[in-house]
Amino acid sequence: MTVKIGVIHMKPTRKFHIVDAPAGSGKTYRAIQWALEKAFQYRRKTVLVFKSIELLQQAQRDACMFDQRSKYTVPINGFHSHMFEQFGNDFSVAAKLADHLKHADHRTGEILMITEAAFINLTHWPNRWMWTCVCDEIPAVAPADKLNIPDNHHLLTDYIELGDDKDGYSEVRPTQEGKAVLMRYAENPQKDQVSAVLSSMARHIVSPYFETYVKTLKYERVKSGKGEAGARQLEMFSLLQPTLFGSGQPRQYRERIGVHCEVIDQFADVLVMGAGFQNSLLGLIWPHLNLQFEPFEPISTKLRYKHHDCGDRLHIGYLFETDWSKAFRGKASILNGLEQLNLNIYLETIQAEFAGPCAYLVNKDVEDLVANSLTNIQAEQLPNAPWGLNKYQHIHNVAILSALNPTPAHIGFLTHMGLDGHAIRDALFHSQIYQAVMRCSLRDPASTQLVHVLVPDRKSAEALGGQFDGSRVQKLPLDLQETQQMPIGRPKIAEPKSKQQTLSESRKRKRAMDKEIKRIKAGGDVDEQLLEQFQRECRTDNGTFLRLLEVIDENR
Repeated sequence: MTVKIGVIHMKPTRKFHIVDAPAGSGKTYRAIQWALEKAFQYRRKTVLVFKSIELLQQAQRDACMFDQRSKYTVPINGFHSHMFEQFGNDFSVAAKLADHLKHADHRTGEILMITEAAFINLTHWPNRWMWTCVCDEIPAVAPADKLNIPDNHHLLTDYIELGDDKDGYSEVRPTQEGKAVLMRYAENPQKDQVSAVLSSMARHIVSPYFETYVKTLKYERVKSGKGEAGARQLEMFSLLQPTLFGSGQPRQYRERIGVHCEVIDQFADVLVMGAGFQNSLLGLIWPHLNLQFEPFEPISTKLRYKHHDCGDRLHIGYLFETDWSKAFRGKASILNGLEQLNLNIYLETIQAEFAGPCAYLVNKDVEDLVANSLTNIQAEQLPNAPWGLNKYQHIHNVAILSALNPTPAHIGFLTHMGLDGHAIRDALFHSQIYQAVMRCSLRDPASTQLVHVLVPDRKSAEALGGQFDGSRVQKLPLDLQETQQMPIGRPKIAEPKSKQQTLSESRKRKRAMDKEIKRIKAGGDVDEQLLEQFQRECRTDNGTFLRLLEVIDENR
């Protein structure tokens, strides 16, 4: 893969450590144990970064219990927004955290726990060299923001400017006067509802740790007001930079009055933990930025297991051949001779398959509908950030209803960077399915209970089954006539194609894509199955296919 855009500001010799191990193998527990031992024995400071407040609180309880048993008496401090809710808008996590770091003493060992959001939003980390940083899960490296504000885009666009166009994309930067306005949107201390809508996009623009891009022509269309309102959506794509962990530049540190020394602005060590690191977006993108990643043996050698050995307990069922998406979810198929929406077919199947309690993952836009439909089977909704949580281990049935596909424009951006559609889907969708499923009793090594999982489509089922040797993957035996779809994959041929055949098919495919572009421009709906076929058959740098993705996004 060749990374075409994104600038790296760190020294090329920077090294990171990783613990790439399955969910439930005890990564967090071992990291806490390791950090406490180093704090007690060598007075080291470690910051542990968590995906959610719930996971942070769970880890803090575990750390306090371990510290008490070991009689270390190491300070264990956690900072999150729930701590300051009673004080209203006068208190902020960032301010409290910055003050704590400012007064940190390098002669005292400590464990500090914060969320990923707080970590990224802290624009200055005093005396970074004192700390070892442990990311409990793989950080989100390529977020995208999309706002439908054709009449009010000036609330953002008046305060930003674009860099030079590079292959159709331009970097977004705050103007000198606009930075303060964007910071106000990002921090939103008064909980203003309009600022809340703009907050995420503004935060990525002003953050020193992100580079943010737009499709140049589309952005200019938004500003000019040309075209239909639906085609003038403001969409930005951000890339997390490794400068999050330090600039690598020398800094002056005051040891005491009259005594200064030079230190390097970077953590003493950085450890990133997670399942499937090599297939994550961070694992695909950052190694191409002259960074080194090495296994961290002190933790990885002490885990409960390195591979799942519970596959014989796992039965995975699926309904559809077509990839699950919000568009397909809203289409109709025929079940038992009756035409129904695919979502309703799925809900009916969940109720028929699960006799006992189940956990499920669902998109926010239909969570109320799904909750009302599953009231008879004691269904518990999983959080959309399900990493690491242990409180669902009593459940043996899991259903995945979420459609977590990125927008066509986001796919186009990641494709422009050198990733292909399958890698993107694995990194953003299949990995979250795996994390959600691993909240159930599969997480408990002592359990012998059979686990039943329902996923919507074949690819999701096969991707999940690939994580568990010995698992059973089966299409449910339903009387189901699925929504008409294009044939999957390229047709098999007995002999290699000639150059003339290949050229002929390429021309035919280009004509088909040009026709689809013209049809969508005229107001036609996106043919999801045809789009999937083009995605399989085209090279990632195919200009016509990239143009098709752009047109789809402009007309949604």
